[in-house]
Amino acid sequence: MTSVSFALSVVFSGMLQPGLDSSSASSQTDCIVQCFYNEYCNSVFYDSGTFLCHFGRDNYDSPTSTMTAEASVVYVIVKSGNLKVVGPQSECPLDEGFAYDSAADICYKVLETLTTADSHRATCQAMGGQLMAVTSAARDTFLTDQTAVYNGGFFFGARYDGSQWTWETGAPYGDYLNWETGNPDDANPCGRKNKGTPLWRSFACDKGLLYSVCEFVTGYSQAQLTTCIP
Repeated sequence: MTSVSFALSVVFSGMLQPGLDSSSASSQTDCIVQCFYNEYCNSVFYDSGTFLCHFGRDNYDSPTSTMTAEASVVYVIVKSGNLKVVGPQSECPLDEGFAYDSAADICYKVLETLTTADSHRATCQAMGGQLMAVTSAARDTFLTDQTAVYNGGFFFGARYDGSQWTWETGAPYGDYLNWETGNPDDANPCGRKNKGTPLWRSFACDKGLLYSVCEFVTGYSQAQLTTCIP
């Protein structure tokens, strides 16, 4: 996974440009992130009094005569210059059957054939992906939800490579783990999550008939915010 960073700068406060498209936002950061993934947004007016995020196509260096005074508003330039912003959703091949889940921050496709982890892995790799890495509690919840939707267990991308356990996507392994006591077992070098069971178990890669989640990784860029807000 590659990363792209961009800088944010607060330009002025206390003014609002009327007539802009708006959306509710729980915080200034939420407002900025919404703009970041909006193709037509370059700057935002965030109103902390109404929790509204106003999206602007233009960038302003100073207030203009068309703006109105609003003490609770802060104006932030999100994108500037020739910077091409890319992020998870824009890099996710939605036209190829993948979907993007923002809570889990994953571009994914559920592999609905009941088969082995080895078989799922081959199918997923042919699509430009790997079996998903469960690197956070949010991703673990996402996987739990899939077991409920499909009423069955799922293989995921934890694998013993002969010397250590890794995530097949190449994500750092160890920051978040949820193995059942006694697991993982190096003799069963793949990971599985059963319906109704929060903890993970290791399992043979060439046995079992389960579903899997394929995580798209080829060309997938994770956007990172580098804030310069005073």
